[in-house]
Amino acid sequence: EHCSAYSTYGSDTGSLTLQREKCVRLTCEKPVKVLTMNLELEAGYDYVEVYKADGRTPLDRFTGTGTVHVGYTGDIVVKAAFDETVDSKFELRWLCGEEVPERS
Repeated sequence: EHCSAYSTYGSDTGSLTLQREKCVRLTCEKPVKVLTMNLELEAGYDYVEVYKADGRTPLDRFTGTGTVHVGYTGDIVVKAAFDETVDSKFELRWLCGEEVPERS
């Protein structure tokens, strides 16, 4: 399943809270996108997936609850895959920089 519509953000920093399915494309000029994601995903089908800029090549998939801190080089697409009928929610913060951090 690929994104049919995107919200594109070009700023070096930002945050969003998503409570329904959405795709976010991050296109800041600095090469590295550092994400901090707070996940509260219902068990089962709900997940957050990170793709390369084409929106088709998967890099990572996250499920469950907790905080993830991860960095990627190049433009990326973050897809929140859940619908409005569940209690899942997902907070995404990003910071663009020059270096990929260690995963935590």
